[in-house]
Amino acid sequence: DSVAYIAVVRHPLDVALWHWAVSSGFDPGTARQEHPRLTEVPFEARTRYASVTCRDGDARTVFVKGAPEAVAALLGDGPLPPALATAMNEATDRGDRVLLLASGAEGGPLALDGLVRFVDPPRRGVPEAIASARAAGIRVVMLTGDHPATAMAVARTVGLADGELRVVEGPEVDTMSDGALRALLTRNAVVARVDPEQKLRIVQALQAVGEIVVMTGDGVNDAPALRAADVGVAMGIRGTEVAKQAADIVLSDDNFATIVAAIEEGRSIRANIRRFISYVFTSNVAEMTPFLLYLFLPMPLALAVIQALAIDVGTDLLPALGLGAERPSAGIMLEPPEPPSRPLLTRALGLRTFLFFGVLEAALGLAGFFAFHLAEGWRIGDSFAPFNAVAHDATTVTFLAIVGGQVGCLFAQRDGTFRQRLSLRSNAWVVAGLAFEILLALILIYTPGLNHLFSMAALDPRWLLALPVAAVAFLAVDALRRLRR
Repeated sequence: DSVAYIAVVRHPLDVALWHWAVSSGFDPGTARQEHPRLTEVPFEARTRYASVTCRDGDARTVFVKGAPEAVAALLGDGPLPPALATAMNEATDRGDRVLLLASGAEGGPLALDGLVRFVDPPRRGVPEAIASARAAGIRVVMLTGDHPATAMAVARTVGLADGELRVVEGPEVDTMSDGALRALLTRNAVVARVDPEQKLRIVQALQAVGEIVVMTGDGVNDAPALRAADVGVAMGIRGTEVAKQAADIVLSDDNFATIVAAIEEGRSIRANIRRFISYVFTSNVAEMTPFLLYLFLPMPLALAVIQALAIDVGTDLLPALGLGAERPSAGIMLEPPEPPSRPLLTRALGLRTFLFFGVLEAALGLAGFFAFHLAEGWRIGDSFAPFNAVAHDATTVTFLAIVGGQVGCLFAQRDGTFRQRLSLRSNAWVVAGLAFEILLALILIYTPGLNHLFSMAALDPRWLLALPVAAVAFLAVDALRRLRR
């Protein structure tokens, strides 16, 4: 029956032909009983046609379908009827896919039965996805088994032919040297009537010059190139099992735009990991600096060890996770691709993290420490010994100022305009992390017993201003850095 047959067909063109025949009143079940199939020659990329031999009474009839030039070659040397040639040219110029049908007695000449046009438009969103990929520095190369004119029409429809476009057929690829092939692939080019070996050679030619190749395909003939590519992407709906097994990724919706969306998501994940790393290491510098000054300068420890622990596993935790959930920034697909060897902690990121953000957050913490002592009557050059009684108060102000610096760093790590960086609507995790950070700091300072455990003291409420002042100062200095850039 029809359901069983459709379940085993391997290509959407066969499904389309089946529905077309049934909608025209053809009964496949009856035809199979009256004309049982005897032999079958499946479609191959090299021959570009398929045929079956069926019993027709006492005779045997061969039915052929395939690419126009392949079927025409089986018909003999005569030209195609003018009306048929005109219809075929019209179809390919519009981007339609074309099959010729022919039949004849087994062992005898074939007669042309007709031409079938398939309207197979690109999915919605593909032109925009290709434009986005190009803006991101990703070059899109079209390899197809279709007629060159069909390939050219499709390339124009999806935006690949925004300038001079050269269409090359597979046999011409075989005559090219590796250098000439690479030169072709660096320009706008479409390769039509391509076979599996040529696809594989194209992938290897790009890899030979250091290109990272993502190959998409759905057929058995795509499997070698899918396996050889750095990332093989098979179609989940129309793809064969061979293609899926050869690929690294299977698309559930068969949509090219999904690949570009995945690239954007991957870039966003990489950027978020860098934000996470930078945010955590910034606090590490602020925690380490008081200990270094304690070792080399005649001054007390400005931050207790247990307070540094409270920053590491307390106020640092949720804000860092919030940065790991940032949405893709508006300009992330306007950046060029990164080489796989580039580390997550780049030199530029390391300098900004350790020598700018880290030093700034440490300076804000120490500023709180010295500001408290100055308010208590200490003067530069004096001993800190008379102020041992308020040592916990001083380290608490240091802790509070570092937390304020963390708040400023949280927003400074984000992308976009100043207003967008301060927005609390785009990322609920950042809001939760910010609220948790501030609430935890207040709990540690003002909960009796708990503040003693963390070497803190319940501060005069006016010293709570250290938190917003440090946050604003951090953002102001970062804004000046961005403005200078």
